[in-house]
Amino acid sequence: MHPGENLLVPAPGAAGGGSATVAYTAGEEDLLARLITAEADGEPFAAQVAVGAVVLNRVKSPLFPGTIGGVIYEIDPATGAYQFTPVLNGWIDNPASASGIAAARDALAGWDPTGGALYYFDTTAGNYWLQSLPVAIVIGDLQFAY
Repeated sequence: MHPGENLLVPAPGAAGGGSATVAYTAGEEDLLARLITAEADGEPFAAQVAVGAVVLNRVKSPLFPGTIGGVIYEIDPATGAYQFTPVLNGWIDNPASASGIAAARDALAGWDPTGGALYYFDTTAGNYWLQSLPVAIVIGDLQFAY
């Protein structure tokens, strides 16, 4: 923290707070599992669940689209880029791993290791904006933020 910065700690049950589950279809469960596989395969299981939780926290937040597919395929209006790299590089089209499927199911059941994070990134990422966000938790090589 630096002078003039604010620390945001979401209240339990707040939008993005991770307390409520979202409605989903079998296709959305598969899409979430494929994203988790593409983004976090090889990371600790809790990090995989956390990736899924970030997507679900975004679904619940008024700042993002209100569906799993809408969040995953969202294009940033400021940059014209997809929010998730696997959509851009096509890895989202690969089958989900068994671990990715299990992580998606746990996230959809309500497990949120991040406590409501809306963002995640590799700890080696050089993006100043992402690194300026309040940190929720670091799991493996992934940092989760509000």
